[in-house]
Amino acid sequence: MGGDEFAMFFENKSVEEVEQICKRMSEKIEKFTYKSQKELFNVTITFGIESLQESDSCRNFLDIIDQAMYAYKKKLIKKP
Repeated sequence: MGGDEFAMFFENKSVEEVEQICKRMSEKIEKFTYKSQKELFNVTITFGIESLQESDSCRNFLDIIDQAMYAYKKKLIKKP
């Protein structure tokens, strides 16, 4: 994960529940207009969602979610 990336872990939540949580977060963040000294700007946020399996090591799992996030970014870029 790079400097502008972070991980959130949800315990006892299904992938569908986490998708809904992330969608609501994204909608709220994208509606807000930020102000710097010189300009106004908006921020977008991208999520990679994955389920942790018992066999996954922490490092392996971080790699998996990192790949999921970049796959989602590519999908967004390809949208018309």
